[in-house]
Parts: sequence; structure tokens; C-alpha cells
Amino acid sequence: MAEATFRAGGIVSGLDTNFLVDQLTKLESIPLDRLRSRQDAFRRQVSAIGDLTSKLDAVKSAAAKLAADGGLGVKSTTTNTAFSVTPGTSAAAGQYEVQVTNLATNARALSGSVAPEAEIRSGTLTVGIEGTNYDITINEGDDLATVAAAIKDSGAPVSAVVLNDGTNDFLSVVRKDSGYTVGSSAAAALTLTANQTGGSGTNLSFTVTQPENATFVINDLPFTRTSNTVTDAVPGTTLNLIEEGGASEKLVLENDTTKTAANLKAFVDAYNSVMSAVSSNLKPSAGTDRSRTLAGDGSLRSLQQGMQGLLTSVVGGLGGVRTLADLGLKTSQADGTLTIDNTTLERALSSDATAINEIFSTATSGVSDLVDGLVDRFTDPLDGVLTARKKGIDAQVRGLDTQLDSMQLRIDAFREALVTQFTAMEKIVAGLKVTGSYLSSQGG
Repeated sequence: MAEATFRAGGIVSGLDTNFLVDQLTKLESIPLDRLRSRQDAFRRQVSAIGDLTSKLDAVKSAAAKLAADGGLGVKSTTTNTAFSVTPGTSAAAGQYEVQVTNLATNARALSGSVAPEAEIRSGTLTVGIEGTNYDITINEGDDLATVAAAIKDSGAPVSAVVLNDGTNDFLSVVRKDSGYTVGSSAAAALTLTANQTGGSGTNLSFTVTQPENATFVINDLPFTRTSNTVTDAVPGTTLNLIEEGGASEKLVLENDTTKTAANLKAFVDAYNSVMSAVSSNLKPSAGTDRSRTLAGDGSLRSLQQGMQGLLTSVVGGLGGVRTLADLGLKTSQADGTLTIDNTTLERALSSDATAINEIFSTATSGVSDLVDGLVDRFTDPLDGVLTARKKGIDAQVRGLDTQLDSMQLRIDAFREALVTQFTAMEKIVAGLKVTGSYLSSQGG
């Protein structure tokens, strides 16, 4: 207990031994703190490399998107009543005259009237779909709702519901697909044949309405399709037929440069994100600890030069638009970021709507391939420049971990030694005080 008292505050000697131990340990820990700060700086460098790698991947993805379709979209510039259009990614600009002469309908059948909850005569009901038959068993005691459920469970591609006109029930059967196979008989699209052999109950009979195919004319060429959703008439575009019997209507598809500009801007934004990160590392702002950045790293200067070189790289085999500069991309002298001159871009797209696609997609010399090569050179997981730099820093961090552990053990031992020494001193002082008191009492 005496030792604990001495360690708590040096009440015998009057010295604040806890304070002395803390201060001496703090002085001894200065090299340790410096090493920790150095390790933290290395970790921040690793973080900067990871951030830069992610930004480079974004540039690569943006370039690949522009190479895939150039960002070039197609839009309809006409308003139509007989049909609507949905251009796809492979749609091309063009002009068409479209007339819808007939809409596709579904084959359907309606039974004769049946009293509500009346039993249906047992037997079988065969649903025929263009030569494929589905047999439904009607059991004794089944009503119309039970038959409808059995039709649904049969796997036949039809819907079956019970309708009521306020007095009687009716079984409505509708084929799910509209139209019928071109060249075959409309009558075969849906058939219902009842073979009821039971002794009692209501017999089923059906009135079948045959389906119709969609017919329409595009630029004087007649088409027949089984559906009102047509995907193979206008290249790359879905026609949705809405109204029949009207006059022909004009359909105009034009290149949508709005999407082109948006995708090019996404590439520029990704490019600028990389250049800003490189610039902030090479030239840290005032007050920033340079050791926590990649300042002075030669690989970053090489990356910066490679990125800047993309702007002036000439894509071979093209016409008047052969570089990113020809598309209106300009470099800021301050930090190397890009801006888009919209006037130049619009002029380039007006003369060649596929210019962006060609500049990015041309093999070997196209911007997308150049970006791929540049990014891979720096981020390849095996031998990329930044990958190697990160591995080197990681090794230094691990080495510092070992040093820090060793130093911490030494400092812990140093602190314990101080505590032991001050405790011993307190004991000596206590002993001297006891001796002094004894001598004083003897002298008196």
C-alpha cells in the first residue's frame, strides 16, 4: 500500500512524481511520435494513390462509353397519333412515311350463359392453340369458376375469367399473344372443344372471335406482324401501333447531339478529376504538409504529361475531326483541366455526327485505346507504376510498424523504471523522516 501511495503522488517527498514520470516519458517518446507521424504520412500517400487509381478508372470507363456508341443518340422530331416510337442505341437517323392499316387483336372466346353457381356437366374441355392442345378435366360438381381455374393451371397461354352480366355467368377465355402465325389460319389461333359425358349439369359452348394481325405500310412497303409492338421494321427503333385506318404520317429520326455532349462532358469531368488530383499532389496548397502528399513524385509528372498528350493525339484515317481539340476541348494553362468550346463541338457534330464515336473507337490510335494503355500502365495490378509505388510505401509502413512496436516496448520499460526509482526515493525519504523524528525526540 505504501508503494501505491508513493506512485500516486509522492506525498512523502512533496514532489509530484506522477507529473515528473509523465513529462520524462513524453520527452523520451518524441522519436516515437515522429515515427508515427511519418507512418501516417505514408498512409496518406497510399490513400492518395487509391483515390487517383479510382479516378483513372472513371476516365477509362467514360472513354469506353464514348467508343461504344459515341454517346450518339437518336430522337424523333415528329408527333404522331397512329403510332409512337422508341429509338434504341442502334437507331439511325432517317425519314419515313408510316400508315397503320390494321391493329393486331387477340383471339378470344365467350361461353354461353350459365346460371350462377350452376354445376357444369363433367367431361373434358380442350383448349387448342395453333395445333397444341391442352386438356382440362371437368369433374362432377365443378362450377364455372372451377373450370376457369383449371384452364389457368393447364399451362395454356390464355387467360380465363368468369364474367357476370347481372343475371348470368359467362366464361371468357383470351389468348395472351395477339395475332396469329403469318401464313397459318386465324381460326387455329384459339379453339375450345367440350366433350361432356356426365349425366347432369350445364353444357359448355363457345363463340370464338378470331384474331387479327397488325398491318402497316412504311415508305410504300407493306408489313404484317402479330403484335402492335414492332421491333424489326424501322432499324433500331420500336414502333408502338396505336390507331388504325388513318392517313400516312411522317416519322423523322434525327441524331440527338444532346446525349453526345453529355457523354463527352462526363469524360471531361473524369479527366479533370484526375488532373486536379495530380495538381494538388504535385503542388500542395500553402500550409499543407508535403510529406502527406505525393509532391515531387516523378510518376505523377509522367501521368500528367500522358493525360495532356491525349488532347493533341491525332487519330489516323479520319477526316477533318481527328483530335479532341477538333471537338472543342481546350486545356487550362493553370492546372491542365479541360473545358469544352460548345461552338466548336456543335460545328464538328454538324459536319460529322459520328465524329466522337470515331475519335474514341478507332483501333490503336483512338482515344479510348490510348486511355486504356495509359491507365493500365499506371494501375495494372501486377506492374502498374502507381501499383509499384503503393507496394513500396506499404512495405515502408510495415517496416515502421516493427520499429514502432520495439520503441513502444522500450518506452514502457523506461516509464516503469522511472516509477520504480521514484518509489524507491519515496521510501528512502520516508525512512529519513522517521529517523529524524526519532532523533529529535531523543534529544528533547
